[in-house]
Amino acid sequence: MSDTKKERENKRFSRRDFIRNTGLLAGSAALGATFLTGCNSEPASAGNNGTASQSWDHETDVVVIGFGAGGAATAITAADAGVKVLLIEKAAKGEEGGNTKYSGQGIMGTDNADELFKYVKAMSGLFTHTISDEIIRAFADGAKENREWLISLGANADVLDEGMGGSGKPWIWNEYPELPGSDHCICWLVSGKNFDGAFYQLLHDNVEKRADKIEVWYDSPGSHLIQDPETRAILGVQVVKSGKVLNVRANNGVVLACGGFENNEEMLANFTQQPYFYPYGALYNTGDGIKMAQEVKAKLWHMSNCAGWLWGFMPPDAKRCKTVTPQKGIMVGPNARRFMNEA
Repeated sequence: MSDTKKERENKRFSRRDFIRNTGLLAGSAALGATFLTGCNSEPASAGNNGTASQSWDHETDVVVIGFGAGGAATAITAADAGVKVLLIEKAAKGEEGGNTKYSGQGIMGTDNADELFKYVKAMSGLFTHTISDEIIRAFADGAKENREWLISLGANADVLDEGMGGSGKPWIWNEYPELPGSDHCICWLVSGKNFDGAFYQLLHDNVEKRADKIEVWYDSPGSHLIQDPETRAILGVQVVKSGKVLNVRANNGVVLACGGFENNEEMLANFTQQPYFYPYGALYNTGDGIKMAQEVKAKLWHMSNCAGWLWGFMPPDAKRCKTVTPQKGIMVGPNARRFMNEA
């Protein structure tokens, strides 16, 4: 809190650089972070309690909401850029990790950014409202850097290059092999295995190594973004910590990396039209970030899908669903009728 205004300005880093360095994670959190500095033409919402003369309980350079892959990578990137980071997490210590902890642990990479650009653009072209070329280019260029980025965090280069189970070749993750550039969509595995939590553990360890730059608050959900009602700038965030609502100033912006709505039955029903999905991954992804962003007039886009749930059933007294595989039986709906080809 002793930095001068000029020193704060020197610490700023561009939104494009931020996307390049944090929009890198496939199978864990693909382009899952939203960077908010508040360039909003809509009127401020009364629900975010923002005023230009807001009193503050805590101050930092960047606030990152959510300690999954997106939040961890964001915090590491910001810390390495020389700024102080407050990383807040809704879950208790030991339960953090979002969907990443339960995901396949694959990190998207490529040996040819131009070819990956073609592949992602071809996939996005299936939608009426496509992703901009600038974002796809940032994603592809960042993916090209992922191998070296993982090694810089401590991953073993030989293990990365050995691929899945020591196969000796990269894991080509081309879900649509008929599209151009698909053979250049690569997934790196930190341990050479999937679904073992190794990638998330690598990120977690690197956050802890930067404790001088990254402060972590557990059991501390974000509740509202604090917005200047005149300039629309996002000034900070309200955080519920130890039963108290704290106003946290973010001098260089707030990053929402707090996951989706997989464990919110109402949002599942409204957005996906499928109210009977149950969470397989994170229990704390209840759409908090979406609600906070809506309060400051953020627009919703492509809300009909989410991550972290699978076809399955919820056993009595369980917190997460159990998956059903074709080897274990057939799948039926609430009316006991079979509704799909399990293969």
